[in-house]
Amino acid sequence: MLVQKNHDGEMNHHFPSLENRGFTLIELLVSLSIMAILFALLFPALQIAREVARRTECANNMRQFALGMQSHSQTSQQLMGWRNEIKSYSIEKRNSEPEEALVSWTVMMMPYVEELVKYDWYTGYRSENEHIDDPRSSRMRIFSCPSQDWSRDDTPYLAYAANGGTGCEYLSGSGTQKTQYTGDGALADAVGNSDTNPYYFSTRPKYRPAQSEFGGFLEGTTQTILFTERAGPHVPGEVVWWANPKPVKPGRGAVLSNHIILHPLPPGDTERRDTFYINPKPEKYVDGWTGHFQPDSPDPDSNIDDWPLRYPSSYHCMLVNMAFADGHIDKIHEELDPWVYCQLLSSSEKVSDHVRNWQQDYSDAGDLYPYQFNAGDLK
Repeated sequence: MLVQKNHDGEMNHHFPSLENRGFTLIELLVSLSIMAILFALLFPALQIAREVARRTECANNMRQFALGMQSHSQTSQQLMGWRNEIKSYSIEKRNSEPEEALVSWTVMMMPYVEELVKYDWYTGYRSENEHIDDPRSSRMRIFSCPSQDWSRDDTPYLAYAANGGTGCEYLSGSGTQKTQYTGDGALADAVGNSDTNPYYFSTRPKYRPAQSEFGGFLEGTTQTILFTERAGPHVPGEVVWWANPKPVKPGRGAVLSNHIILHPLPPGDTERRDTFYINPKPEKYVDGWTGHFQPDSPDPDSNIDDWPLRYPSSYHCMLVNMAFADGHIDKIHEELDPWVYCQLLSSSEKVSDHVRNWQQDYSDAGDLYPYQFNAGDLK
């Protein structure tokens, strides 16, 4: 309070206005504490909102893939393969780098996801101009999940995979008439491996190209996986969208470049219960029956390290986005039963014995019986 004398000698009392008054230390600390509490309350909600937005963007990417596949099917009367030839890229590469002469579904998808310029690089490819506007070293947003761990230097450029069934591990027919089972997956090998194409892995068994159609999905398009995420913490960084697809060999399992998810590993000597969560994490070890981290290998040459590539995976909280053949997107819990996973991969009743064996469940007596899929399994 200020005291001043006026002209008449009287004392005037002046009180300072509140607007000129500063914060005391206690008031400042109280204010900061309140703001910290509010931030602590709002931060989780903000993070959840951001993750929901990222998961939605991821689902939209997959919806574009499903719609693109439907458009391709209407034009070509078949689904694009997980392994394809593309002119003139394949023609040019067959003479210089034959093992790189094929492209995966990712390249075939480009015209349908507004990446026609990059697609034209393949169709107009000339070996002498290979490095002019080469799109293969660039990251494409449509093929990346926004929830991926970008802090990793080796974050994969490709966050999605197609349903490849057994991926050519098992062939049907005999002699030179063998062909890939087209009924145990959605995408087939549209190239095959014949005597007329010796530059495509000439040491592999000969088999005919396969065609897959939506009309052949006897299980129904609403219950058949078309695409899924594959971007979890154990997916190697070498997985890139422009990799050269290679067929899967018996006992060898998934490979980085084929861009497909596959049926689970053969059980070997372990019980069929000893299987993975579809989004495997190191702290989760199977289902508590024996504690095995993976099934024992049925073959000394089997590559047990391929399990992260066979299964869907993501960085979303306990969920994996999946695109189904009818175009709808669903959020599947990461602990989806492996038998249900088999059913969702199989597109018809024409499946290999390998897949048919996996599509069995245990009875209370320990016997195997055919597993009956129902929509409630996804909940």
